[in-house]
Amino acid sequence: MAQPDCRDGQRRMDADRGRLRHGRQHDGHISGGRRRCDVGHGQLCSVPVGHAGAGRPAAVCVAGAAAVQTDRRSHARWPHAAGNQLLLVPDRLDHRHVRGGRGQSVRRAGRRLRDCRENPLATLNALSAADNDSRTQCPSLPTIQRLTLMDFRKDINGLRAIAVIAVLVFHFRPAWLPGGFAGVDVFFVISGYLITGIIVRGLRAGSFSLLTFYTSRARRIIPALAVLCFVLLLAGWFYLLPLDYSALGTHVASSLGFVSNVVYWREAGYFTASAHEKWLLHTWSLSVEWQFYLLYPAALLILSRFVALHNLRWWVLGSSVTGLMVCVLASSQWPEAAFYLLPTRAWELLLGGVACLFPFQLRALSQRMLEQVGLLLIVCSFFLLSVQDTWPGYLVLLPVLGTFAVIVAARNDSLLTGNPLSQWAGKLSYSIYLWHWPVVVWMNYAGWLGDTLDVLVGIGVALMLGLASWWLIERPAGTRQHRERWRLATLGTAIALVFIGGTVISATRGAMTTLRPISLSDKAHFIQEYVDLQHNLYEPYWLKCDAFSALTQRGQSGIDEACTRRQGVGGVFLWGDSHAQALSLGLRTLLAKNTPFYQVAAASCRPSLSDHEGRISATSKACDYSNSTALRGIERLRPEVVVIAQKDRHDKTDWHQIAVRLKGYGVKHIVLIGPLPLWNPSLPSVIANRHWGLTDAYISDPALDQSVRTLDQATRTLAVSAGIQFVSLIDKLCVADACRVRPENSISLLQIDSGHLSAEGSLYVVRNYVLPQLGSKSRKQRGAEL
Repeated sequence: MAQPDCRDGQRRMDADRGRLRHGRQHDGHISGGRRRCDVGHGQLCSVPVGHAGAGRPAAVCVAGAAAVQTDRRSHARWPHAAGNQLLLVPDRLDHRHVRGGRGQSVRRAGRRLRDCRENPLATLNALSAADNDSRTQCPSLPTIQRLTLMDFRKDINGLRAIAVIAVLVFHFRPAWLPGGFAGVDVFFVISGYLITGIIVRGLRAGSFSLLTFYTSRARRIIPALAVLCFVLLLAGWFYLLPLDYSALGTHVASSLGFVSNVVYWREAGYFTASAHEKWLLHTWSLSVEWQFYLLYPAALLILSRFVALHNLRWWVLGSSVTGLMVCVLASSQWPEAAFYLLPTRAWELLLGGVACLFPFQLRALSQRMLEQVGLLLIVCSFFLLSVQDTWPGYLVLLPVLGTFAVIVAARNDSLLTGNPLSQWAGKLSYSIYLWHWPVVVWMNYAGWLGDTLDVLVGIGVALMLGLASWWLIERPAGTRQHRERWRLATLGTAIALVFIGGTVISATRGAMTTLRPISLSDKAHFIQEYVDLQHNLYEPYWLKCDAFSALTQRGQSGIDEACTRRQGVGGVFLWGDSHAQALSLGLRTLLAKNTPFYQVAAASCRPSLSDHEGRISATSKACDYSNSTALRGIERLRPEVVVIAQKDRHDKTDWHQIAVRLKGYGVKHIVLIGPLPLWNPSLPSVIANRHWGLTDAYISDPALDQSVRTLDQATRTLAVSAGIQFVSLIDKLCVADACRVRPENSISLLQIDSGHLSAEGSLYVVRNYVLPQLGSKSRKQRGAEL
């Protein structure tokens, strides 16, 4: 190929300038661009780039190392983003507000913009590196109507800081920031915005590569995650019991395989470990993002073959709106799936893409107002939302639209998001997010989350670990030298070994071997004993009377007819959820032999007179079926006593209406059993990890959920006002900050997990606290009289 003539390129560029200065229209595409080239003796000059044709972008304005480009198919603005950098192209090119040549200013509507040569070279170099384009071009300012070149997006970095601090505070002390979990949704919008810019810039340049994109995302996300997983597996080898270590192995493999959101969704059951026993629970959001990264670029690449680039924005907008509707519907029907899975979360990332593809030109005052409104929405979501709300649902619009507004406002000089502290936290946000949750779980195991000082120390530890992770892992992984093939191969091998290690640990039930003494310890056998009890509840809980299987999370074929078959006059009817089931063994064993006993109780289903407004999830169907069966049975059998029990949400139940309905059916005595003490983590874990070797009947521990006391008092008030007999198990089982965990003269625990009664617990509670309220003598009492 002939060496380009630099002088010819200069002449053609000057001709373009001349036409514009003399008022000639220009179609927005330069006929001759310029490229810096070496013409010998170390000299650099401009060479023609050529005409821009269909599918060939033409350089419009460049400085140092990067270009803003237009395309003959569209004059719409297209963003060019790399990391937090953004370039915007004007809507149309008009000679009326453009003047001058190289080095001169561009004016429109009285606003002066600097020559793009004056913008930070660091930004331009970053853009060039992201675009994999080594060509260096020179400015052609007369072709630009209005060019906005923003360097590092401090506002986006500030949003990252706000999001990660919110999540951090919420996880360490939910009462301080009850809606802090919405910080994850802020991250989703930011991610969608940034990667949309990267993808579209590559598509317009004709240089987009899926492999390059996936590699860059992997280099950003995986190294720090893999190190975290390795550290947890290493520490777990020495300190975790088999059940916990096996779960950790499963979660390590699923996290590195970016399917942990699916795993946690499937584990969302009544008898599964609490959130504070899952070391990598927070990686569900990384899995959602990675799944989006896999599908979104490929979808845009395919669509770009059939749709003009400027029309892709409408596809993204339509997909986001459709996704929102799916999210709202699914949140009411399938709440666990809606929380964890991509189809109900993708719209948030797509909305970030909308912010990228539909940029706004705003005056300074409008920018400031829009930013303030956006930040207000985000902050309000952190304080006004709570875990009791349906999530994500329509309430997720608060943080999502707030983030959208801040991004669109594009205030790079804002003190709220651009202050040094926000920039520091934003830079470390990914590493902080990775390491904070294991610190929370560890402190929960140790019982150190109760004291405020301990919480503050924990937050400090999480921040320091995040800083170390960023400095030692995340930052080096992004450097150029770590892109060398041998380094990538070594890194990939190490990550694969961690993944395989997690898989093996999961498959071997927590690496039960003599090489790991804790796996064969008395503690391990103790924990396994209570796990086995959880899987053998069919007879103690009389699960044949359950419309919903707590173990399989699937609706059963039906409630056994024997549960409501008439046995005589009067009797006792047990109604509620799995906490009602837990009383079954005690009632069936201790009631007088000739006292009829009936039961309809389904896991996850608190008593209710109404259905779930047409919800179609398996749980909702089962609950509607269970409650309607119970009400029909009570109406037909007319028991003398109805015993009601449920795990929580007592204050959300209309006890007055229930009392009116049951008394109308002829029920003489309604007994409501209050909530049981709840433990987080589970009671067996608390005993094994913090009270091992002790046989105290009462223990005081931070794992005891103190909010149950408030619920108990509120329920008492509601029950009394409805004319229902209330039995407070909190008053009976707890003294001050300590609660009973064993019956008298026994080493067996009253509860098998976080709250469900064991067989011994059922007999103890019914004998001492329930039976005296029923007006019915026990079998033992009746036998003594005879």
